[in-house]
Amino acid sequence: MNFVTQEMSFLRYFLPLIQKGNEKNISSTMYWLPCGKYTCPQKNYKILGNLSKQFNFDLIQLKKPIKVDGPTFFIEGVGIDLIKGSKNINMTYMTDYQLLWPKYWNKIDYCIFPNKLFSQKINKQDDPKSLHYGSTKYDLRFNLDKIKNKYSLAKKNALFLYPKLEDERNIDIDKILNTLKKQGYKVFIKTRGKDPINPKRYPESPVIHDGDWFPHPSIDLLYACDLMINFDSTAVKEAAILKTPVINYHVKPNNKGFYGRLNFLLNEKFVFHANKDSLEKIISRIELMNFSDHFSSLIKTKFFDRRTVCEKILSTVCAE
Repeated sequence: MNFVTQEMSFLRYFLPLIQKGNEKNISSTMYWLPCGKYTCPQKNYKILGNLSKQFNFDLIQLKKPIKVDGPTFFIEGVGIDLIKGSKNINMTYMTDYQLLWPKYWNKIDYCIFPNKLFSQKINKQDDPKSLHYGSTKYDLRFNLDKIKNKYSLAKKNALFLYPKLEDERNIDIDKILNTLKKQGYKVFIKTRGKDPINPKRYPESPVIHDGDWFPHPSIDLLYACDLMINFDSTAVKEAAILKTPVINYHVKPNNKGFYGRLNFLLNEKFVFHANKDSLEKIISRIELMNFSDHFSSLIKTKFFDRRTVCEKILSTVCAE
């Protein structure tokens, strides 16, 4: 198998599939391109090299167009004009495909979607190229004790997805953090390299960046935490798959983010809208509720069994 990456964040999608391939003695090669951003493989080459050794894949810089044997996987078509394999398979990156799909659709053999609700957004639900298998990003075997020890989790924990800097001025972040603290929560603040914050500003809350990229800290923490504080990020999808309740602050226009791209989740039981009640009352309701049946139903109807994704992909593209 071949994989093309221009950003370290792509590894969250590729490495679970590479691991499953290793179990079946299917070798993998990752071709990388520089992008100049903080996610650039060249800037993170030491980490990428270590992951190559850990997960047993070859690592090659892609400098000119080439032909390769076997299926080739892309994220949102990145690098698709530089490499040609026996099959071109695209993986969607969160909801970016809703804008980017016209650039690569005619160049791929398959596109992997989380569910038909996602391909319907671009009217590709019945296209023979559409594989509704889920997302490899979540096909992981979590070790909860290891995550607890790594991040020193407390009895109650909240993942706080720090808002984009253009939205920050509209939010009383200190008030939210203080309320969570009073309710007994240890808060983990997750931010990104392109939206940096000073950790000294929040001395009582660990500020988490992207770490070694895989396993990704936001995925580990979302799995292990009791709730997530969200600011219209489409990470609501991840919370649903990993069975974590969400308290959402509506800060973006209705045609963007959570409201614009994942509107079919707006009224789900696990989503609590901060403008409808006080944060204290919402937290109290979450702590009294059992979401097990709701998440089980949601995963069956709107998402996927996260532990079967890689197997389905390999059964399709490597059997042809």
